[in-house]
Amino acid sequence: MSSTVWFGLLGPVDIRLDGVPVPLPSARTRALLAALLCQPNRVVSVDGLVDAVWGADPPDGALTTLRSHVMRLRRCLGPEAGRLQTAAPGYRLLLDPATELDTKMFVARHQAGQVAAAAGDWRSAARYAAEALALWRGEPLADVPSEQLQLDEAAAWAELRVEAIELRARADISLGRPADAAAAMRRLAADHPHREPAYALLMAALAAADRRAEALKVYRLLRTVLVRDLGMEPSPELRALQQRILAMDDSADDAADVGGAGGAGGADDAGGNSDGNSDGNGDGTTGDSTARDEASTAYVAWPPPHTLPRDVADFTGRDEQLRRIADAVIDAATDAVAAGFADAHAAANPCAATDPQPAFAAVIDGMAGIGKSALAVHAAHQLSDRFPDGQLYADLLGTSPEPAEPRAVLASFLRLLGISPAELPEPDMERAALYRSLLAGRR
Repeated sequence: MSSTVWFGLLGPVDIRLDGVPVPLPSARTRALLAALLCQPNRVVSVDGLVDAVWGADPPDGALTTLRSHVMRLRRCLGPEAGRLQTAAPGYRLLLDPATELDTKMFVARHQAGQVAAAAGDWRSAARYAAEALALWRGEPLADVPSEQLQLDEAAAWAELRVEAIELRARADISLGRPADAAAAMRRLAADHPHREPAYALLMAALAAADRRAEALKVYRLLRTVLVRDLGMEPSPELRALQQRILAMDDSADDAADVGGAGGAGGADDAGGNSDGNSDGNGDGTTGDSTARDEASTAYVAWPPPHTLPRDVADFTGRDEQLRRIADAVIDAATDAVAAGFADAHAAANPCAATDPQPAFAAVIDGMAGIGKSALAVHAAHQLSDRFPDGQLYADLLGTSPEPAEPRAVLASFLRLLGISPAELPEPDMERAALYRSLLAGRR
């Protein structure tokens, strides 16, 4: 009876047999597996594998050592060892790309989302984009020391991931969820400060949420960054978007919010005001209230949160507890893959998307003072690469006379996720709903 197999490259290299992680013996074996998985069902030459595993300067006897790594990889595959075939002039690994390899599953869902978007089916586009993004566990090939694979493969997947994030944002805007799109684009703009499509979507999301003043500040921020770093102005398309947002409403109140300029005056190529003054900001606003504007735009490029306390440098012991915590995280991720994508191609009911990452918790219990917090923080640092979109920490003050209030913790988390204080909902239920929306489809 055959086993259920799953291979992962979108993060540390991963093999699962019947849902159970299979440890790989060495970095070279991981590189060999990654090179084969980058060309599934195709023969990869021995020379190509040597280049991927050792680079331009392989050791003497590399061919013999390569065969040893092939034997080790077959042992790791256990009952599925027959998938790794010897075929002149090298080897090939057989698998079903639709269900057994995360990179192929990711590309298929991303492409399906693009097709849905082109057809105006934004619900399906949002669902496919969320499914594609949920497959990511960290940086591609995170534990593979192969410069060739990083340059030839990982960089291309990373670019597609950015496109999938932008596709999800476009869908959210079209479906009337501009706040979700704005939060995602803030993070993307922070990671890619020169990427104009991310800023354009952020501006569009803010404008759709009736936050035109903030959208114009985003334009000014991007223009400042582009001129400072690259010596170039925003593209004509982005300038046209800025003009359309200006033209949406030229009331005195809105004009005051974006710095005191009235009307829908545009920016000339030099970045000054439309009347030729050189003290403008290139977005139809003047330089007044600079401090206030900088404070407001501080949330535009908010980075992913990494708020864990410092790890204990000389942490020792607790190996069994650390293993159990790691297993809980791995099991949750495995369940997500198994449950979230079983019906990925069933389009009959596009609204019935399964949650791609079920919630879970690892609970540490014990007497006061025995090191529960230190263990939790240490385990979180060890597992942080599985949560590339950020890690949040809160001291709930459980032993104090005044434990932390849920609404205060939610407010803190929402601010760390890019929501400005002025945008925080007042009702606790709405804060929780916004928090869930910001985490949806992200790790």
